[in-house]
Amino acid sequence: MNKTIFPICIDLDHTLLDTVRIREDVYAHSRSYGVSRMRAKEAYRAAVAQRFTPSRYVSHLGLPRRESRALLAEITALVRSSDRYVFSGVRTFLSRARQFAPLYLVTHGDSSYQRVKLQQSGLAHYFSRVLVTPQITKEKMLRGLYAKSRGKILMIDDSRRVQQSEDRIGFPIIKVRKSHKDRIYFAKLYDETVAKYQMVLSSGSFPPNFIPKRR
Repeated sequence: MNKTIFPICIDLDHTLLDTVRIREDVYAHSRSYGVSRMRAKEAYRAAVAQRFTPSRYVSHLGLPRRESRALLAEITALVRSSDRYVFSGVRTFLSRARQFAPLYLVTHGDSSYQRVKLQQSGLAHYFSRVLVTPQITKEKMLRGLYAKSRGKILMIDDSRRVQQSEDRIGFPIIKVRKSHKDRIYFAKLYDETVAKYQMVLSSGSFPPNFIPKRR
């Protein structure tokens, strides 16, 4: 890796995509099949615990086969229109950020589902690498990236658990909010990203084979 360049690792759900809206639309489609909001929430949580996919969600609802297939087709159509769920300002932010650093998508979940969602969102071409981990904290993957980049890495994520991983490993993270984000928010995020990147760039680096140990 170039001594003056290191990756910016960016999360997908709640960071670039409005996953809350996706979830609410899943609930809305489920209601037309007689599924209460409470039942939909329980099924959604159970599917997330197994790494969410539309088929896992529908299977937890216990609907008759014909209704399950119909609902699954509707939710799959939502995923195919993931571009509708991209926060306003994301594309400009990514376009500007990749001018000075390689962008890695580092996301948690089911690999196939996350990659399909990324492709359908129209954001895939901004990233030089797409990394999907089953580990919700992403710690193992981030430790590997941290070592390969000689101690230089910057993460953008909404998760407190990932922030805790940052505390254990020792790399900087920019924590974004889960709620609605707009162009003004991402313009400010770009400025913060540039500032943090320069901070990491000017810091010392570790030997090539350095592997950070758990505290």
